[in-house]
Amino acid sequence: MISVCGRNDLTALEAAFSTGLNRFHERRLAEQESGASTYLVAWLDGVPVGHVHLLARSRYHEVRVRLGDRPEVNALAVAPERRRLGIASVLLDEAERRAGPGPIGLAVEPGNTGAVRLYGGLGYEEWGGGAILDAWDQLDADGAPERHEQVCTYLVKHLR
Repeated sequence: MISVCGRNDLTALEAAFSTGLNRFHERRLAEQESGASTYLVAWLDGVPVGHVHLLARSRYHEVRVRLGDRPEVNALAVAPERRRLGIASVLLDEAERRAGPGPIGLAVEPGNTGAVRLYGGLGYEEWGGGAILDAWDQLDADGAPERHEQVCTYLVKHLR
């Protein structure tokens, strides 16, 4: 079952996908509550087994310039013991359904060959605008902010 994340889901998400000090799920829920996104959770037997964050518009300026304010998939994850069961595909299907017609995009690390293969099999293709720089802040073990950057491939799927 796929549902929109609610405040009561945070404890179960944290238990299933431990993120420590970074308040990963809480930050995504806050974005959802602001209207900037939809945070979807996959459940199996009452336990969260996957999640995906559907942004209302891309986080990347160069993508917005080229594609406009189109939805973007972010933070797709499936519990390691539940991978290769189709959960990621179901989460992506629901995100795409909610996005509506037109392009939808996502960034993927080129070395994440499993994700690249999954996205390609689902119709995502390189967007033609070159690599993008994904940057995010994360708290270290002491709670201090730490900046991370990763060059990513940007993929797009045109939804009908």
